[in-house]
Amino acid sequence: MSGILDSSTSSPQKYFALCVQNSFTQEYPHEVNVEIQYIDDRKVIKAHCSCLGGSDGRCKHSVGVLLYLGRKTLNSIETLGCTDIRQQWGQIKQKVVEAYSAEPFDSFCHGAQCETKYMKNPNMSQYIYRTLCRANPESELSLHAQYTRSSSDELEVNNNESNCKVPNRVLKSLLSIPNTKSRTRVLCNLNPVYTYPNSSASGDNGILRFLKNNLWESYLEHFPMNIKTAAQAIFYNRSVVIKEERAKEILFKTITKNNPLWHAARRLRITGSICYYMFTYMSNNHDLDDWIKKLETLYMSSFKGNAHTFRGNQLESTAIRAYHEKTGYTIEKAGIVILHNTPWLGFSPDAIADGDTLVEVKCPKNDNKLRADELVKCQSYIKLLPGGELKLSPKHDYYGQIQLGLCMLNLRRVHLVIYEGENGSCAYVEVQRDELFMHKLVQTLSSCYFTYVLPWLTQKHEKMAIINST
Repeated sequence: MSGILDSSTSSPQKYFALCVQNSFTQEYPHEVNVEIQYIDDRKVIKAHCSCLGGSDGRCKHSVGVLLYLGRKTLNSIETLGCTDIRQQWGQIKQKVVEAYSAEPFDSFCHGAQCETKYMKNPNMSQYIYRTLCRANPESELSLHAQYTRSSSDELEVNNNESNCKVPNRVLKSLLSIPNTKSRTRVLCNLNPVYTYPNSSASGDNGILRFLKNNLWESYLEHFPMNIKTAAQAIFYNRSVVIKEERAKEILFKTITKNNPLWHAARRLRITGSICYYMFTYMSNNHDLDDWIKKLETLYMSSFKGNAHTFRGNQLESTAIRAYHEKTGYTIEKAGIVILHNTPWLGFSPDAIADGDTLVEVKCPKNDNKLRADELVKCQSYIKLLPGGELKLSPKHDYYGQIQLGLCMLNLRRVHLVIYEGENGSCAYVEVQRDELFMHKLVQTLSSCYFTYVLPWLTQKHEKMAIINST
């Protein structure tokens, strides 16, 4: 529907039109104003549309109206005011709705479903979708998924410290907590883009690629991130949320591990060494008291290590060197990885080989002085398959640990290295990504963190604050 607001030939000529919203046909249409005038033999066209992108007149609705006017003569366009056109819309609305009524896709000749001999698996469909997006982050599929979520499910929040996007469901849950709006900073950037310069003389920029992975888009699309109290929100924002520069600093300063910063970062998060215990504990029906005891054991233990852990720490660098000599792979070292979009998780890789392989080193006890290729077969967590193939048991905590590492670092495989220090031999078992397990693992750990870990950490922090103030 359109009309000319003034039928005289004087310049400028002003037109008004209604353009049906193709996604919301029953809603009131977009209003488009067009002004055409001639200045020094040049035609100047100005347009404005009521849609979100129509302020500069370059939206599709403005273009559609201009195309329509281009096919009409001045005399064929009715002289109507804005009020007249709006009244006409009320009269013909039902006809427009019927004309644009939605029909199921399979009712069309080209939409018929073909029978398939393959069993449909929704988990496999999600796996294929995520794999395609991850393999081609610049593809139209990936970009469409990213920007569709950004425009429909998130709310931009401007802050002096950061410019973050927080899902509406998270923001609403926080703003519903009394007195948190003014005291709580934004949670975290759930769609981060890391653009570090490639000018580092030390070459350390290579490992910064690990901070680019976004678990939220890949594994937490429908995760209800619930923070129940104002105290939890404040503690989470101040202690757990991490900015990209701080994540980079921690990544480099904790390469040596076992330093105060490494321990401090781990005490606030679910890390690889405890993730499988959390994962399996969540599968059972434990009450709150059980969880408190479990968390006390995992986070507050006075255990400083034993002969076995001391041996592993002492031999790790030597084992990685032996692995390098055996394989010829390029080795990179990284400290604890904390992703900006999921700061409640952390992982410390032993090494990364050739840019796509996570290296995890184990130095088991070897009373029989076996070489590594024989020692690996004696480990309870390694299964010897027919044909001599070695496989890591999926029901061992090492499996959960390395799958979390693969997931967070976005690597394709793991080499679980078994090193024997007496004779300097090493062997490794290759473990591939397990997408279905990763999806369940990340979902379960995230639920565990906000249901049990964050409330417990917040309470501990409050008690320590009271003690320090007295």
